[in-house]
Amino acid sequence: MEQVSFATLLSFAKYREAVSATLLQLKSGDDSVSSSDALSFLSYLQSLQVSKLSAFISPIWDFNDDYPNASRHTRGAKHRMDFTKYPNIPEFAMLELRAAFMLILKGISGMPEQGTLVRVSKVIPKPNTVIPKFEAGLRFLDKMYWAAIQELGKEHVERELLSVHMLPFHLYVETAKDFEYVFDQSLEGFFKGLRSGYLVENVFGTGLPVVNLSTLKWKALGKAKRPKKDNKAKRQVLPNEVFEVASLASSLAVVDFLDAMGEEVIDTATLNRRNSKGVYLAKEQGTCRLKFNLYVYKRLEQKGFPKHEISKIIACDDFRVSRYFSVVAPYALNLYLADTGSPINDDFRRYLNYVNYACLYIIGQYTGMRPSEYTELLASSCLVFDGSYWVLRSNVSKHEDNLVELFDDFWLAIPIVRDAVRVAQLLAKYKNNDFIFSNVDTVLFGTQGQPLSSVGTKATLDKFFERVLTAEQFSDLEFNAYMMRHTLAYQLYRADVGLPFISHQLKHFGEIVGVGHSERGFSKTTLGYGEIAEMLTKSGGRGVSGKSFRHDAEVESIKQRFDPDGSYAGVNAAAHKERLQRVFKGYMASGHTKDDIFEAMAEQHIAVISVGQGFCYGGGPMEFDESIPCIGGLRCNPNRCQNAVVSKANAPAWRDVYYQNKKLLGNPEYSHLHAQSKAAMEEAYGVLELLGEEL
Repeated sequence: MEQVSFATLLSFAKYREAVSATLLQLKSGDDSVSSSDALSFLSYLQSLQVSKLSAFISPIWDFNDDYPNASRHTRGAKHRMDFTKYPNIPEFAMLELRAAFMLILKGISGMPEQGTLVRVSKVIPKPNTVIPKFEAGLRFLDKMYWAAIQELGKEHVERELLSVHMLPFHLYVETAKDFEYVFDQSLEGFFKGLRSGYLVENVFGTGLPVVNLSTLKWKALGKAKRPKKDNKAKRQVLPNEVFEVASLASSLAVVDFLDAMGEEVIDTATLNRRNSKGVYLAKEQGTCRLKFNLYVYKRLEQKGFPKHEISKIIACDDFRVSRYFSVVAPYALNLYLADTGSPINDDFRRYLNYVNYACLYIIGQYTGMRPSEYTELLASSCLVFDGSYWVLRSNVSKHEDNLVELFDDFWLAIPIVRDAVRVAQLLAKYKNNDFIFSNVDTVLFGTQGQPLSSVGTKATLDKFFERVLTAEQFSDLEFNAYMMRHTLAYQLYRADVGLPFISHQLKHFGEIVGVGHSERGFSKTTLGYGEIAEMLTKSGGRGVSGKSFRHDAEVESIKQRFDPDGSYAGVNAAAHKERLQRVFKGYMASGHTKDDIFEAMAEQHIAVISVGQGFCYGGGPMEFDESIPCIGGLRCNPNRCQNAVVSKANAPAWRDVYYQNKKLLGNPEYSHLHAQSKAAMEEAYGVLELLGEEL
């Protein structure tokens, strides 16, 4: 399509009324009488190209071909604007917004008599700068229009609120309360742009309602919009809740994909969790080996691979695959869709991207490797069995004198890491890139793949966190490439002081490393969690307090057990809390803060022990009570024993009791234990209810 001058777009305001009336007329089916000026302007918009790949009226604007030298981290989706995601915005309002987008992108402020365009500034924004602001703004406007439709009806909205400037103030207020995305600088920048003088004059014809977005009651605030915390060191570890959510989501995604592909799953415990939780993402996408091979075929063919080379990579003589491969890729995909009803589309691509991100997180999080080491991992050769253990082999880029211990040339591969590497090997088929930490795009035939940089790793894993975390959690996350290594050390310290993360993954370190190894420099003595963490942080790494990660873990443990304002359950809970308050009151009267006292307790290593499900105020053995299920730990239950005191620190252990027994209830092989499992669940539920914990 021939390039048409953008100068005419500045006449949008001149044709507003005629265009809006004509669109309503056409929508009602009456095309007998229409404004010739409006039809002429609409015809102009239809002929206008916004990029080499997209017209003004295209549902998706793609700017990738216009910026061939863009950074690889900004190519692809960051140079595409998808207008189909906002179905509630009326047609005319969307025309306004498209016009505003292009005028902002062009940096146009006005049009003098000679017809040349005047820029707002010498710096012209790029699409990947404008797109995030418009995505944030259009999400909010779409939600506003949805609220308006619920309140007034679709016909009224399309007739009376067809322009963005017609949206009343109260819709801003109500939408902010329920807006599921964060209010951040992108959203604020979007509305600031729409209210600029040249857009008001040349597009909207009048100003938008005066709304101070910062004063609205938003459901979630972005990091930059929250009150700043004074004197806080930059976080070097993932918050506990983020670590838990990310670990669970990534491990489930890995084993679920392998299971759907008919591959052996090493981490059977996580597979059982997948089954008990009913998380079947692969099944939702129709994932199977045949569909995956067809997808590999499609990706490689698009990057110039000859058919015989594709056959080598797929290495499958299944007659079903041969049937599809006998035709060219597009027809093969259509044939597969017709046969199975399972499309090989963008949703499937995004799902595989998510699985790829999950693999990177698992490997980075559960090996403790430095970024310079995990980015050198090769899918085809990094996993090695050394005669006793499975290990990952990578190039060591940093050594210290006398540091020839755990995690140097070889890194322990616990079961979920082995599964993640196997998934990476499968995904490498269509990526044509043997580096595990690499871009999700397919490398051209005959071209050597490259690993991600530390910046690329952060950008890639940010996509994973954005999917699995809440908007507020993600906005508050300051992730960097070293954070996974520090987080593993911190979580191992937490496990060492009795605050374990509710996952079997950390246990594998004690089970495998504790045996010792004589050839790879692993410790020959039994290693505790703390010793492993010590090795991970031997070259540095400070906690939020500025002290060691162990210190921070001990302080956290003490706070959860000895906070005078904390939550406790049990007959002696009130006495325990009152005693703590008396002690703390005396110290605080002397000028110490609560944090000072916690720090002093940590320095003296007070009561930093693993307490499991509770701690006891009794002085002797408890008499047998046949009403309590025959599971020892359940006896430390404040609903059953007057000597038991349970704090928030014990809640994870009780949640584990609840969910483990729930899993047994769903397994016919353990039907003889169902009554006992149900009783254990009831015990755990009662304790968690006392602590105010939700299930």
